[in-house]
Amino acid sequence: MAKFRSNKPKLKTESMKPDPVKLESVKPPIAKPEIVKTESVKATSGPDPQLSRAKLGTLEDEWMIARVRGDMKFSDRLIDESYQGITSDGLLHSKSDFMQSIAKWAPFHVSAERRESNIQIHGDVAISTGLVTMHGKERASSFRYLRVFRNAEGKWRLIASQSTRFREA
Repeated sequence: MAKFRSNKPKLKTESMKPDPVKLESVKPPIAKPEIVKTESVKATSGPDPQLSRAKLGTLEDEWMIARVRGDMKFSDRLIDESYQGITSDGLLHSKSDFMQSIAKWAPFHVSAERRESNIQIHGDVAISTGLVTMHGKERASSFRYLRVFRNAEGKWRLIASQSTRFREA
């Protein structure tokens, strides 16, 4: 399970987040991780899907760190121009829409965790599923996700995704 924390000021987000889940207990903060540029995580389309899965998992962790920190450049490099997405509210999202959403919510995130990750490699295409929780000061929102990546010019690029709100039992 990957967890990330931000050093940004914590803000109250009750009225801004859609259907957030109250935190029963807040996990202790962890050290501020280093961000590695997207270009350093290259895809391999050879006979070693295990290496590709590991690299793509690292890339997704780095993206979560970047989102918590509000690093829009990382998301811009990762998300392909052809990106098509569906939000947890069932709305269609282009790359531009997704980037606006990331920018809107970034100031309210203080940490994130990604778990139940499963990555399947099919040549130059990868399918990633899992559960992500974005933490605010008093609340958290969890989403199941499905992401499709393509190896374009030796780099994994996000070409499609869908998220579904998830309420912890």
